[in-house]
Amino acid sequence: MINFFLKPLEKFNKIVSQCVFALATTLIGLIVLALTMSAVTRYVSGNGYDWFIELPPAMVTWLVFPLLGPLFKSGQHISVDFVTVFLNK
Repeated sequence: MINFFLKPLEKFNKIVSQCVFALATTLIGLIVLALTMSAVTRYVSGNGYDWFIELPPAMVTWLVFPLLGPLFKSGQHISVDFVTVFLNK
């Protein structure tokens, strides 16, 4: 009986994870493009636009937080083992 409810939820979760990974890929591309355009604009014209510089740090927030769930679920999230190493000594 419980599989009746879990199967559609697993499919929905997989679709949401794929959408989040697609969004993250797009955001990484936009971050690289903004930094490249900032460097090119500064090189060609001698002065750059402020929003080219301010855009990547703002986009990192939109990149990190949606990815927390799918990365943690798949075991790809960064883990810090400082405490366990420190306690084992």
